[in-house]
Amino acid sequence: SGSRRMQNSIVQSFRRCWGPVGVRFFGRHPKHDPGPTPSGREFPRYSELTKGITRPLKRKEWISQEFPYVKGESKEQRKDRREDYLYQRTLPAPVSNVVLHGSHTRLGTDSTYRRWWFIDAKDLVVGRLATQITKVIMGKHKPIYDPSYVMGDFVVVVNADRLRLTGRKMDQKVYRYHTGYQGGLVETSVKTMFEDKPEEVLRRAVSGMLPKNLLRRERLKLLRIFVGPVHPHTNEDLQPMPDFLKTVSPWVARNAAAAAAA
Repeated sequence: SGSRRMQNSIVQSFRRCWGPVGVRFFGRHPKHDPGPTPSGREFPRYSELTKGITRPLKRKEWISQEFPYVKGESKEQRKDRREDYLYQRTLPAPVSNVVLHGSHTRLGTDSTYRRWWFIDAKDLVVGRLATQITKVIMGKHKPIYDPSYVMGDFVVVVNADRLRLTGRKMDQKVYRYHTGYQGGLVETSVKTMFEDKPEEVLRRAVSGMLPKNLLRRERLKLLRIFVGPVHPHTNEDLQPMPDFLKTVSPWVARNAAAAAAA
């Protein structure tokens, strides 16, 4: 009938836009995470990829940047540039020249730059580590925190397969979602998740602690989780994340530098 066909068309259009019915999205899927490049190169610095951007970009503008054509380059050079381009698409858009809500203060690029923090997750508890990561990728450790912008820093986590759970969670915790069809309840134990995709356990823990809005996907792009001790972000200025993290206000740092110079 006509109503049945209309209902099927609505469901199909919904799937094309948002995926299967009833599936909960936790930001990027692990298969979209940028792992080590096939050629063995390290990823370029984030500051090099965002150099020259002087205005705030929307997510669609940042992702829809065209792959530039360079005349006379070799096939290997184009392949390396393609890898860097795909890596850039997995990063959140840079924040520059934005106005904070409430204080109406305009921030420049020197005040909103993102630091890179490093965490070795060996023998750490998933929940307690997730609470620390959530504060950092939300930017709550900064005096310029604004809930309407992605102000957080990058966090690189290695040895995600060496995390541990307290109590009997390894035997009792189950991840569930429904496909939307009859009998479509899908259950995955955390023990199975640790064997197949150990990085997904930490990502789901962090995702559940973030505000449920359109910025959650962008904030999760700041979290880089890897199985094992190897990661492709060695070009960045990685610093071990302390237990208590609080950055200095950009205005305080600027005044201190001016006083020292005088």
